[in-house]
Amino acid sequence: DGSSPAKKPETPGKGGGSQGAKSTASQEEKSGWPAAWYKLLDKKFKSEDSDSNEADFLRVMRGISSRIYVGRPVQVKEEGGWSSGIVCAPPNSDGSVSVLLEKGGEITVESGDVDSKIRFQGEGANNVEVGRHVLVMFEGDIFYVGVVASVQKEKQVVKRFVVFFEHGDRAEVETSDESFELLPQEWSEHVQRKGKWRWWGYNKDRSQRAVEAEAGPDDEAKGGKAEGKERKRQAGEETNV
Repeated sequence: DGSSPAKKPETPGKGGGSQGAKSTASQEEKSGWPAAWYKLLDKKFKSEDSDSNEADFLRVMRGISSRIYVGRPVQVKEEGGWSSGIVCAPPNSDGSVSVLLEKGGEITVESGDVDSKIRFQGEGANNVEVGRHVLVMFEGDIFYVGVVASVQKEKQVVKRFVVFFEHGDRAEVETSDESFELLPQEWSEHVQRKGKWRWWGYNKDRSQRAVEAEAGPDDEAKGGKAEGKERKRQAGEETNV
């Protein structure tokens, strides 16, 4: 209906990326993520927009109104300093945020302390590259998942990039616009191993298709306007893409 770049996920187990499954152990060794963090990505939660319990990444793929999602890297202020961890539950109804610490243990930060006691860790704009997955804010303060199709640099600094979404929509994002963020590679790779979306997966084939589409001479091949949807920038400016 054109109301969002993302559609309801396919039935679990259907579709799938082109790279095939990789062992969890190899990914943990590669990334340094504790095993408990990977297991958490499969934990099922009750979602406001679903009738059943499900892994949180399914909610994220449909579009989210908060940047709080299971697997988001953070630092939490404790006595003696800051501790690294990841968000371990979807947004709590009272505004508090639950975090699983890298050193072990879980902590819940009350809503009134979130701004002062939580640092939301994210990769900088210069980590944007073709094939990375990114959350982009649209009108209504809803974030949708897309894939970076092209990057424009000035003096080796990333200034803007183009994002493709599952239905063929596209958005051009300025790095000065804070209404986007890169998803952790570990999160992306985990979703790919689940094999639920044919378009998903950090791989050369998918990246090459995105590059070819972005370079195509036909406006339709480049996605054109995003079916009337509007991108919302952090400063409040709205523009059609």
